[in-house]
Amino acid sequence: MSDYAVKRQAILDTQILYNQAIAFYTDFFVGHVAVLDAKKSAYRQDGTPYERRWTNQELLTFAEVHTLNTPAHPDPLHPIIDHLPHARTMPVSLRRAAINHAMGKVKSWHSLYKIWADGDQKTRPPQLGVPNEPITFYADMVTYPDADLSIQRQVRYDFVWVKLFYEGQWQMVPLPVVLHQKAQEVLAVSQAETARINEEILKIKARKTLKESWTSEERAAIRPQQWCVLSLSLYAKRDKQYPGGLAVCVAYANETMGQCAEKSQGTIRCGSRDARCHGRFRGESFGCDGCVSG
Repeated sequence: MSDYAVKRQAILDTQILYNQAIAFYTDFFVGHVAVLDAKKSAYRQDGTPYERRWTNQELLTFAEVHTLNTPAHPDPLHPIIDHLPHARTMPVSLRRAAINHAMGKVKSWHSLYKIWADGDQKTRPPQLGVPNEPITFYADMVTYPDADLSIQRQVRYDFVWVKLFYEGQWQMVPLPVVLHQKAQEVLAVSQAETARINEEILKIKARKTLKESWTSEERAAIRPQQWCVLSLSLYAKRDKQYPGGLAVCVAYANETMGQCAEKSQGTIRCGSRDARCHGRFRGESFGCDGCVSG
């Protein structure tokens, strides 16, 4: 088996583990479906009390507390590692994506089931089905190549490092990509802006350690800022023209923090050998119809 075919299998293995995590948390939320209808006491800004449902963040924390072994919760009720041993070192973003997907799926199923139960029940009750979701590579799972300040007019052959379940463990695996001129420009601008934002964050953290009240001038210098970064997104697409039948693609979209620039759209063509792989991304939408789905 070629090295590219092995890496392709690693992508598919990662997708399988991701869907197994979704299935586990789907069963978890079905077993604790009452929490989806539970309400908490809260207070409005004027001090009047009211009841509200649990937020998605609270449900996420609830799932993690009862399924993950941590120093604060060494003996969870439903440890995920008993069902998926490799979930112990699964990237946090991927595991939380599985939790959020399962949460949304069970919420929808629960709502439809209550409607069905209150009706004449002549039709088949709603089913959850088996998850078969495409894999998404999140920020903590991808390391892009260093930006080349001298943008090449032609394509640039390079590697992105992606955290995959490879050779029995989670590790960063290099995948070959082709960066065209627009991708190079976006990468250069993105990395420069990211470095500037990180520097600003360090300054803010250093200022907070002083434990002194902020002056009005300091607050005015920080609060109006809007940080925007054009980010590259990585996805895998089936393509028989490539070794192993899979092309690794890089695309860009407009990622915003706060009220940023208007939504952009664009296409970058790239792959392991040439520019035959493509996908269109509009605005802040990540993914394409050709993403790996099983």
